[in-house]
Amino acid sequence: IRKSSSADVRQDLDEIDRIENTGDRASAFEARATNLFSQQAYETAAIFYNKLLASPGIASESRMQGLYGLGWSLHKLAQRDRSMEAFRALLAEYPKSSYAAQVILLLVEEAHGAGRYGEAADIALKYVNKISKNAARLRFMAAESLFETAKYPDAIVYYRAFLPEADNLADYTRYRMGLASYHLRQFNQSINYFGDITDSAFMERK
Repeated sequence: IRKSSSADVRQDLDEIDRIENTGDRASAFEARATNLFSQQAYETAAIFYNKLLASPGIASESRMQGLYGLGWSLHKLAQRDRSMEAFRALLAEYPKSSYAAQVILLLVEEAHGAGRYGEAADIALKYVNKISKNAARLRFMAAESLFETAKYPDAIVYYRAFLPEADNLADYTRYRMGLASYHLRQFNQSINYFGDITDSAFMERK
């Protein structure tokens, strides 16, 4: 990760702050932030994205780009809480943006990875039928989160919906469905799911 000297950053900020037209000033902050991000200078990029977002009268498209860029800059810097805050703001303000599907999945996976399974399930279920991009992965994450919160009937529904697109996760998905059925004391159904795994392994060996 590249870093700029504090003197260089201060000089760049001062030069842009001297631009009188607010729209031009915001555009300059956005251009500098984007350039820094492309150079993997994430810490400095975050400074300029914050300046962009603080600009008065910022255009909607620029604000959307600013939130997205800030979120990813902070994510790259492992500042997870601040990163997720930016992404949540992006999703709240621009739920139909081209970034929405990516951000939704990121929020779900972050919550799931942190063990906040209820939160992950809530986000996944809120958006799973509203997006097409990443929809299969979101169904899988919904199922995984529901399983971890012991909502086994719902988990089975989403595992089953994911299964036709599961590819190399097909046997794992059947295994989780089998476990969920076992927890529900649906033993015959559980055996069927586990049996499907055996059948799949046998066919692969043929």
